[in-house]
Amino acid sequence: PHLPLRYLQPDLIWIVDGEDNGGLNDRHWVMPRQDMPIILGTWDLILNGRAADVLEGAGLPWLHAELFFAMIFLKTPGVFERIRRFPALGYLVCMPFGDRLNLKQINVTGVTSIEDMQSTEDGRGIRCATGGPKYKREFTFAEDVLRCKGKEEWNWQTLWRCWCAVKVRKGVLSYT
Repeated sequence: PHLPLRYLQPDLIWIVDGEDNGGLNDRHWVMPRQDMPIILGTWDLILNGRAADVLEGAGLPWLHAELFFAMIFLKTPGVFERIRRFPALGYLVCMPFGDRLNLKQINVTGVTSIEDMQSTEDGRGIRCATGGPKYKREFTFAEDVLRCKGKEEWNWQTLWRCWCAVKVRKGVLSYT
């Protein structure tokens, strides 16, 4: 279940927490309507090839969508400082296409949690049966938050216990 919109301040730009890959997660955003042309328009730059023109001379050996969005949002006045995070409650599903050599082979038949998976490698991703989780961290995070939440309705206490407190314990969330 998506975090209810009443918990997301409506004048801010909300991006799913995690899987930033050195930039900003590109999987799910919640934003004010007036920001849509600017923010969603960045996809047009990727699709029409102008992203390469925008970043030419940046000295990057390669570029991916998450890094591109971070760079554009940093340069766009009034955008980056309004970005906030909310917990990811889903994960990317593994779909067969091409040969992704950077993904390790793991049998996920009957897997109910990431701890059930057997792998000698750490990190990068998993190749699973079609419809299973694609990335280990993303799957683990969503499962942990949803397991913690259980059947409770979202409220500030649940949000703190199942997401914020975990981030504080890991040293990746600070607040004033």
